[in-house]
Amino acid sequence: KYGLALCIVYGCRNIRLESEISVHEFPSPSAKKLRAAWTRIVQRTRDKWRPTSTSHMCREHFVGDNIQNKM
Repeated sequence: KYGLALCIVYGCRNIRLESEISVHEFPSPSAKKLRAAWTRIVQRTRDKWRPTSTSHMCREHFVGDNIQNKM
Protein backbone atom coordinates (compact mmCIF):
# COMPACT_ATOMS: atom_id res chain seq x y z
CA LYS A 1 0.00 0.00 0.00
CA TYR A 2 2.71 2.49 0.92
CA GLY A 3 5.56 3.21 -1.45
CA LEU A 4 8.59 5.41 -1.27
CA ALA A 5 7.79 8.98 -0.17
CA LEU A 6 10.20 11.84 0.41
CA CYS A 7 9.50 14.77 2.72
CA ILE A 8 9.20 17.87 0.52
CA VAL A 9 10.50 20.34 3.14
CA TYR A 10 13.85 21.80 2.04
CA GLY A 11 16.76 20.24 3.88
CA CYS A 12 14.72 17.38 5.32
CA ARG A 13 16.02 13.96 4.40
CA ASN A 14 13.25 11.79 5.84
CA ILE A 15 12.00 9.08 3.52
CA ARG A 16 9.14 6.69 4.21
CA LEU A 17 10.49 3.13 4.33
CA GLU A 18 13.96 4.32 5.39
CA SER A 19 13.04 6.19 8.56
CA GLU A 20 11.08 5.64 11.73
CA ILE A 21 9.50 9.07 11.14
CA SER A 22 6.06 8.90 9.53
CA VAL A 23 5.53 10.66 6.22
CA HIS A 24 2.06 11.99 5.30
CA GLU A 25 0.42 12.85 1.98
CA PHE A 26 -0.52 16.48 1.50
CA PRO A 27 -4.19 17.24 2.12
CA SER A 28 -6.39 17.09 -0.96
CA PRO A 29 -7.25 20.32 -2.82
CA SER A 30 -10.75 20.14 -1.33
CA ALA A 31 -9.24 20.66 2.17
CA LYS A 32 -8.25 24.20 1.23
CA LYS A 33 -7.36 25.64 4.65
CA LEU A 34 -5.29 22.66 5.74
CA ARG A 35 -3.54 22.35 2.38
CA ALA A 36 -2.73 26.09 2.48
CA ALA A 37 -1.26 25.75 5.99
CA TRP A 38 0.98 22.87 4.91
CA THR A 39 2.02 24.79 1.79
CA ARG A 40 3.06 27.81 3.88
CA ILE A 41 5.37 25.59 5.93
CA VAL A 42 7.17 24.40 2.79
CA GLN A 43 7.28 27.90 1.31
CA ARG A 44 9.31 29.17 4.25
CA THR A 45 12.34 27.72 2.45
CA ARG A 46 10.98 27.08 -1.07
CA ASP A 47 9.37 30.39 -2.01
CA LYS A 48 7.36 29.50 -5.14
CA TRP A 49 6.74 25.84 -4.40
CA ARG A 50 3.25 24.40 -4.99
CA PRO A 51 1.98 20.97 -3.85
CA THR A 52 1.40 18.17 -6.33
CA SER A 53 -0.45 14.87 -6.09
CA THR A 54 2.79 13.24 -4.90
CA SER A 55 3.79 15.79 -2.22
CA HIS A 56 4.47 14.53 1.31
CA MET A 57 5.59 16.00 4.63
CA CYS A 58 7.12 14.08 7.54
CA ARG A 59 6.08 14.08 11.19
CA GLU A 60 9.03 16.31 12.19
CA HIS A 61 7.25 19.36 10.80
CA PHE A 62 4.12 18.98 12.96
CA VAL A 63 3.43 20.26 16.47
CA GLY A 64 2.31 17.68 19.02
CA ASP A 65 0.45 14.53 18.03
CA ASN A 66 -2.08 16.17 15.72
CA ILE A 67 -1.01 16.41 12.08
CA GLN A 68 -3.43 19.32 11.65
CA ASN A 69 -1.47 21.46 14.13
CA LYS A 70 1.43 22.95 12.20
CA MET A 71 4.51 24.86 13.28
